[in-house]
Amino acid sequence: MSEEKLIPLDEVLRHASLTRNLIHAWERRYGLKPAARAPNGRRFYTAEQAERLRLLKRAADAGWRIGELVELSDDALAAMAAADEREQDVGEIIDAASALDTDRLAALIRVRKRAEGTRGWLFATVIPLLRRVGDLWQQSRLPIAAEHLVSLALKRVLLESLEEAVVDDTAPRAIATTFEGELHELGAASAALLARLEGVDARYLGPCLPIGEIAAAASRLNASHVMISCITLDRAVAEAQLVKLRALMPQGICLVVGGAVDPHASDLEGLVRAGGLAELPDILATSRSGQSKIINEP
Repeated sequence: MSEEKLIPLDEVLRHASLTRNLIHAWERRYGLKPAARAPNGRRFYTAEQAERLRLLKRAADAGWRIGELVELSDDALAAMAAADEREQDVGEIIDAASALDTDRLAALIRVRKRAEGTRGWLFATVIPLLRRVGDLWQQSRLPIAAEHLVSLALKRVLLESLEEAVVDDTAPRAIATTFEGELHELGAASAALLARLEGVDARYLGPCLPIGEIAAAASRLNASHVMISCITLDRAVAEAQLVKLRALMPQGICLVVGGAVDPHASDLEGLVRAGGLAELPDILATSRSGQSKIINEP
């Protein structure tokens, strides 16, 4: 097959909103191999493969397990993606927040959690709601008070859900937090909850921890994973903090970072970039098997 008719990996990543780390993990674990590889190792895909990877990522972002998705047809995946778009209508929650109706806001969030289940709620309500609130705030279309009310309501239910998600005493441990200066904590709290649903004893430590405190907590708990959320923190500052934190922790601890951080900024042993919450289950499973380094393959 001629390379001229194929799509290089970089273009596939943009089309499917995938990271190199994730696509290589899918290749190893589920056999999603490229159509061709050049002598220098570069990967090439057909247009059909690129579209299927996009649909797989959409469905995975909606909370489905990739191991269940790889057996489905493209039509089935497309139907799931369309259904997910319908489910992600959070307009009535936004309306309640805009009206500063705290009772209705809390009720709507709790009703959706009961209807969707904890995992489904994370992907069908929490993530779309946070994105929508962020977009409206940037456009100056949502009062700051309304944004705060949404954050408080979500945080309350997230923390309750963490307490409800019981894991085995022998489960691997993890911590989730943000660096000093990063006040947006819901990503870290959501990561802790999803990790618990995956059988990891994840502890959410709150936002804005100094790196020395993070390293000490990881050591004290004998954590296998440290999950850091960087949403608004300056990228250069966040990357410098990651380098310092990595140096303070044993190499056996997997450092997972989500948010505005360049995945190839640092080739640090045990550092993994999560392109979204849906990637976390694969990261937890892969890093537990000893494959925790950022993959810089072509």
